[in-house]
Amino acid sequence: MDDGALRVRLAAPEPRPGALDSALAAAGLEVDPRAATGVVVSAGRCADTEVQALMERWIVDSTPHLLLAAHPHGVEVGPWVLPGVSPCGHCVAASTLCEPQPALPSLSPALWALAAGWAARDIQSWRRGETPSTWATSWLLGADPVPQSRRWLRHPYCGCAWFDL
Repeated sequence: MDDGALRVRLAAPEPRPGALDSALAAAGLEVDPRAATGVVVSAGRCADTEVQALMERWIVDSTPHLLLAAHPHGVEVGPWVLPGVSPCGHCVAASTLCEPQPALPSLSPALWALAAGWAARDIQSWRRGETPSTWATSWLLGADPVPQSRRWLRHPYCGCAWFDL
């Protein structure tokens, strides 16, 4: 393994598409369950039960992580989750009223590569002490030549915001 690799925890539904694993590796992201940061991959904005449980553990452990939502038309990168500070996966799910999807959609390797590269860039920014471009924001990478952004707020009914009330 390359010493320059960015080590990340990975929460993703099984089976994972080979294009996702290839894109993560090409972007320099090495999966390591002991890493200090994580990447959550979900089908749509609602994670399946196993991914949700792992994401909740990361929130309790204060593990910063980046959400990647795969849609039939593209991949949404973000928001960056700093537990107790920024919107979490529960905030996003509550804001979109989504339903869990049975599996990751079939996407082109190019879309996975764009998403993995964006994730690697933001993880690198975070490790340098900079604010990631996905802080409280997600970017939809799809058919449009320019990514579409969406800002997220902490949801008032989510436990991550209760200490601020």
